[in-house]
Amino acid sequence: MNFPDNIPSQSVLGINYSGMHDSSIAIVAPDGTPVFAVSLERVTRIKQDGRPPYALLEKIPWDRIAKIAVSTNESLDLSRDVESIVNTNSLTSPRPHGWKHADPFYEFLNGLPCEKVFVSHQLSHASSAFWGSEFEEALCLTCDGGMYNDLWFGGVYRCDRTEGIVPLDHFSVMKLSMVTSLYTFVTALLGFTPNKHEGKITGLAAYGKSSERCQKILERWFTEDYYKLESTLRWIFSYSETTSPQFLPDSIALQPFRDETNDISREELAASVQNFAEQYVLEILEGIKKQGWVSDNICLAGGLFANVKINQRVVETGFEKLFVAPPMTDDGTALGAAWHVLSGDPNFNPKPLHSMYLGTSYSKEEIGSQVAEKKIQ
Repeated sequence: MNFPDNIPSQSVLGINYSGMHDSSIAIVAPDGTPVFAVSLERVTRIKQDGRPPYALLEKIPWDRIAKIAVSTNESLDLSRDVESIVNTNSLTSPRPHGWKHADPFYEFLNGLPCEKVFVSHQLSHASSAFWGSEFEEALCLTCDGGMYNDLWFGGVYRCDRTEGIVPLDHFSVMKLSMVTSLYTFVTALLGFTPNKHEGKITGLAAYGKSSERCQKILERWFTEDYYKLESTLRWIFSYSETTSPQFLPDSIALQPFRDETNDISREELAASVQNFAEQYVLEILEGIKKQGWVSDNICLAGGLFANVKINQRVVETGFEKLFVAPPMTDDGTALGAAWHVLSGDPNFNPKPLHSMYLGTSYSKEEIGSQVAEKKIQ
């Protein structure tokens, strides 16, 4: 991994490492300019590679790095849990325990030679969206599948170039159902790879029509059967340094759900879960308006907003301008966390993102050498 020569002194290194997916780093200059950013998958060629990003750190110029921004909390603090104001999708009973990082997470971080600053995962998402936008001010909505050491899987933020990013509402992992879990579950139920092929469900939905019978089933799964639904999927090889973590369905646990929908086409179920997710977001936006939280601009970040149809529905509710974080999934939180750590600096003045070409560059000579070695015509 070759880094550019122009990394300024006192830059911040952002890191996303969860032991699950999308390991990444970003180096941001003190004025907020992203100097370098890359996901581990780009180097290893393993999609969404979630292993420790050692391969991205081998030649880091540590003498130019002031701090490391980590895109989750240092530990889980259940005492900070709150009720959401705008998200009313309560679990039938509170989650019995939160999600905590295991020892390998800390062992990886302890091996890095700079001061660590922990930035909550959703705030990292919000930062990745707002500071990369052209807006002077905006509302920001984040939503994903949650993160270890963090109580929230989403939230609402007021963002301002002068005042920074201020949380208005939090979506509690402990108290609320996550629509991302439902969407991923349906992805697995229809035979696709969960946490990877949700975009295929979005595409498949265009060939079907949402139905009332499906909506009723999805509503029950999302409420009464939510914990059963969650238990059908699990991570294996978490924190492994040799095998990329995988999110796998349990075929036996999925079978009752398959039996219940065996007379429903894949297209109908895909269209129904897409509609369900859209309505979920629209209800949250309605709650935001009722609170009087208004802006002409909205920023979106988190894996849910990789869904372009949802994003379209958001902007159609009356916002003049929409900005979706280009790295809206977890790899983008490395950049967001670094931006957040720098945002209190008086010289911090990030420019709008116009390119995602922030990784390694290669000279004509290096490219020519590879072309010749591989005998490429």
